[in-house]
Amino acid sequence: MVEKNKIIDVEGDGAETAKFWKQMQDDFALTNIAEIALGANPGPTQTTNVLRAEKKGPHVAYGKSGHFGGTFDDQHFKVKPIHQDIVFAGDSPIACTSFTAVMEDGREVVMFQDGEIIPLEAMQA
Repeated sequence: MVEKNKIIDVEGDGAETAKFWKQMQDDFALTNIAEIALGANPGPTQTTNVLRAEKKGPHVAYGKSGHFGGTFDDQHFKVKPIHQDIVFAGDSPIACTSFTAVMEDGREVVMFQDGEIIPLEAMQA
């Protein structure tokens, strides 16, 4: 779960989830949401390369963001600064079922639902 651009909770039952959440708790800078994109190009077939896979569907990155204009840079990290992408596309074991943006005025805009990007016209309705 993300609130005010910070990861505030992680859901899951496995050991990997617990390990991931412990890393977040040990270094606050890792909770920074560095990037969010919906990736609307279904064409790329090679998904082992993250730069190609992130074009295929939704992805989020956490951690370092200063290298492209964000506020979290090397000095914010207790240990090694990282920028880590998590891609919810192709053969990823992680799924993104919906993505809702909460706008500054409080409106909720569903941008991704049931594996599909919501057309811009529908978002504006």
